[in-house]
Amino acid sequence: MGTEAGRDVASTVTNSARKELLRVFKRTTDPVLTAPEVAEELDITQQAAHKKLQAAHKEGEIRRKKVGASAVVWWTDESCPDYVSDSA
Repeated sequence: MGTEAGRDVASTVTNSARKELLRVFKRTTDPVLTAPEVAEELDITQQAAHKKLQAAHKEGEIRRKKVGASAVVWWTDESCPDYVSDSA
């Protein structure tokens, strides 16, 4: 039973964090964001922002595109409705 309660708490935290991440995309006027921009908005490290972005991408909530040797941009269908291609 303790394990189930732990999962419920973890799930709630994850859902809360995911909602917070999606709000960042709703608040911006930019069609795409980078992990450093998300990190700044959420006041977290770039590494933590990247993990949140990767998790949301895995769940299909946001899209991504590699635009340089190590640069990736992220967006939601709502923030950038005209671009629907999705590259890993």
